[in-house]
Amino acid sequence: MTDPALGAPRRLRVHGLTLLTPFEPPGSSLEPSDAEPDGEPAITVQTLHPSAVPADAFAPEFVGMARAGRPILSGRRFDGGFELRFPRFAGWTHRPDAARLTGWTDPAIEPEFLAITLFGAVSAVLVTLAGDLCLHASAVELDGGVIAFAGPSGRGKSTTLALAAMTGAPCFADDVLRVRTNLGPPVAHRGTTVVRLRPAAAGLADQLPGALDVRSTIDGRLAVSLQPSTAPTHRSSSGRLRKACAGTARCRHFSAPRRAIYSRCPKARKSCCSS
Repeated sequence: MTDPALGAPRRLRVHGLTLLTPFEPPGSSLEPSDAEPDGEPAITVQTLHPSAVPADAFAPEFVGMARAGRPILSGRRFDGGFELRFPRFAGWTHRPDAARLTGWTDPAIEPEFLAITLFGAVSAVLVTLAGDLCLHASAVELDGGVIAFAGPSGRGKSTTLALAAMTGAPCFADDVLRVRTNLGPPVAHRGTTVVRLRPAAAGLADQLPGALDVRSTIDGRLAVSLQPSTAPTHRSSSGRLRKACAGTARCRHFSAPRRAIYSRCPKARKSCCSS
C-alpha cells in the first residue's frame, strides 16, 4: 500500500533521469521537467508504509558494499529489474516494464533515508544498468568543462567539492556522476547540487558562498545546498575523458588536495599538477 504521507510527487531531472517523485534533495534547485530528453521514460517513484527490513544481505549479484565487515548494501536482479536492500534500514525494487521504483523503510527509520538513497546508490544502479559510466565522484564546473573528484567513500570527494565551491566554482554533482560514452563524445549529466559533509568537514558550511540551505541529515552529515551549475549537461570537446591527476596531488587551479580527478576541462591536465 502506498504511503500518502509524503505528499504529491513532482517531476525532476537529475543524473540524466526524469523522476516523478515525492522526494528531492534538501534545499535542492533541481529543475522541473515536462519532457523526457533522449527518449527515456519518466520513472515513477512510490513509497510503501514502513515494514521490517531483514538484517541480512542478499547474495549480491551485481552490487555489494560493506563497511567493517558488515554489509550496508546488496542487490539482485528481480523480474527484469532489480531489488536493493540496506539491511535493517530500507529496500527498493525497480520494475522497468512499468517504469516504477518502489521504496520502503524499516519502522525504526525515518523516510528521509529513502531520499538519500534514491539520489545516491539507487540512481547509480539505474545509470549503470542503462549502460552508462557511473563515477563515484563529486564534480564542479571550470572554464566550460567539468572536473570530477573520484574515489571511495570517506576519501574527501564532498570536502574537495566544498573547497572548490569556496573559490566560486559552480557545483555540478555530489557523489554520483553519470557520463554517457555511447552516443559520440562523452557527456556528463548534472547530479544533485547538495553537498553532504561529514562531521570533520562540517565547519566548511559557514564558509560556502551563496549556500541556499543548510540542515542535518539522519546519517549524521550536514547537507548544504550549493549554487548549481546552469548547464544540465557538458559534452567533451576533445571526444574523450582525461585522467588529470592520480595519487595525492595539488593543482594550482584549486587549493584543495585530491586523490583522483577525471576531467574534461582544458586546463586540468597532469602537467598543471605537482605532488
